Amino acid sequence: MPFDNPAHDLHPPQSNGTLAMVMAAGYSQRFGDQDKRQATLANGEALLTTTLQRLLPEFEQPRHTSMAVVIRPDDRRLDLGIPKNCHVLRAWNAELGLGASIADGIAQIAIDPRWSHIHSLAIFLGDMPNIHPTSIQQLIAHASPQHIIRPFYQNQPGHPVIIGREFWGELAASPGEDSARRVIQRNQQHLIRLHLEDPGVIDDIDTQEDWQRHR
Repeated sequence: MPFDNPAHDLHPPQSNGTLAMVMAAGYSQRFGDQDKRQATLANGEALLTTTLQRLLPEFEQPRHTSMAVVIRPDDRRLDLGIPKNCHVLRAWNAELGLGASIADGIAQIAIDPRWSHIHSLAIFLGDMPNIHPTSIQQLIAHASPQHIIRPFYQNQPGHPVIIGREFWGELAASPGEDSARRVIQRNQQHLIRLHLEDPGVIDDIDTQEDWQRHR
């Protein structure tokens, strides 16, 4: 079953051609023994929940949501505070790293008829809660099946990376840790670099020190 959500729970999308895929299946070894996804931020909410709530308004449409979160096979959405209106995908190979989790997510999206209209994936990281809504809107405005869109802040590459459908097969076929970077390098002629005045596109929480800055 491609999605955890029964078909009658979430209506099939009708209009939005970009799907947000939030990566939250990693084991965050740099963070220590605590589950980073459940680390509490200054707003009193967990990190993953904060990220998802930040993104949802940008992908909500009448009667459906064009957003999915990729989690581990044994995760429970309730434990992670995943909103009911967010699709859940399973990263069956999460232990192999981010690239494998992206490949697992793409495999499920690509075969599901509910997503046949989707032309681009906006790949977000679940530990980046401060991306400004305007940045998301600007990135989506450039999305197409034939392009890869990447934000930059002060010449530093950030997220989300928006991958046109033409590159999904190539991305899924090389599920290494740096698979997205390699796909971008091989397709420079299709890459749009969007320079934004938004530090949120490079502000991720990888370590305990990063977490303390956000508390």
